[in-house]
Amino acid sequence: MTIDSIKSSLQDHFQTRFHKRGQVFYAPGRVNIIGEHTDYNHGFVMPMAINKGTYITIAKREDNQLNIFSQNLSEAVSIENINSFNALTGENRWANYVAGVIYFLIQHCALDGHTGADIYIYSNLPMGAGLSSSASLTIAVGYAYQAIYNLSCPKRRLAELAQKVEHQFAGTLCGIMDQMVCALAKESHALCLDCDTLTSEQVPCEFENLSFVICDSSVKHSLADSAYNDRRASCELAAQVCGEKTLREVTYDKLVSFGEKMPKESFFCAKHVITENQRVLEAKRAMRAENWHAFGALMFESHQSLQHDFRVSCDELDYLVELSKHFDGVYGARMTGGGFGGSTVALVEDQRIDEYQEYIQSHYSHQFSLSPKLYTSRACQGVRSLM
Repeated sequence: MTIDSIKSSLQDHFQTRFHKRGQVFYAPGRVNIIGEHTDYNHGFVMPMAINKGTYITIAKREDNQLNIFSQNLSEAVSIENINSFNALTGENRWANYVAGVIYFLIQHCALDGHTGADIYIYSNLPMGAGLSSSASLTIAVGYAYQAIYNLSCPKRRLAELAQKVEHQFAGTLCGIMDQMVCALAKESHALCLDCDTLTSEQVPCEFENLSFVICDSSVKHSLADSAYNDRRASCELAAQVCGEKTLREVTYDKLVSFGEKMPKESFFCAKHVITENQRVLEAKRAMRAENWHAFGALMFESHQSLQHDFRVSCDELDYLVELSKHFDGVYGARMTGGGFGGSTVALVEDQRIDEYQEYIQSHYSHQFSLSPKLYTSRACQGVRSLM
């Protein structure tokens, strides 16, 4: 379906449910093309927005009630007074993302008078694939809400509020990369984000004959959350041993000089972060020079570091990257996201994409008895109105 046809359908659904006309807004999902586990270490990341995301149809109410309907879940939640919102529990937890960002916007903008809204949600982002469905949702809702109430909240501040929702209402101590790219992404550009200063740079990412292919491995191993916490603690310990607040201030030479004073795990985690930061900066230069072979080589190096130094890959992701290495027409590939499942991203010649997808599906299914899901995208625009 085209965006226009989706918009028309959602307006019809909204009219049927709420008996009024709604405005439609959209925020994309994202894939991180290089720079993994660097965000919470105050480093550099390079994500881009993809061509799937979250659609929000919304209208104001003449009271403080918030009515939310999710087409994907076929579930409705009503909150009588959004001004005194408390986190939802049980089956309605998903609505915390919606109500939470609106609650923080009302506080941030000191909104007086009526604050209610009717909201209809639809997403074509695959759940659990590591493509930032929650950030897409919170950014879409926040942008839509501020638009209908004519509030003033810069996109960077909206990203900070969306991250606050993850921390306080979802219990996920995530970095801010996902929210920033969903808000700030520019078509045909990747977003090089400095997670220390929150400054960003739009890097041209336009190809004549290449696209990114995202492969959802269809697995998520149970140790992902605990391993994330362990790796984060290892990074913090390495920075502390080196006498710095974060790994952003630690050079590789300094890490080596303090290496014997820290556990091996901390050393290798820090090694990944420090070298990954350098890879992001090198990738930015390669993209500006349109040197896609150099960029692809950095993607492969990034995966190897995540596999052997940071140790957050898994057999399924390693196999997908190894398959990509041996396919003519792939410039580079790496795991993307937190690890232990989720997705890989590969830079592939357009004329070979169909053949590449068949190759991946055939070999991966035979190896793991799983069916991978593949998506093709170029760099897309961030949150916007579809009015």
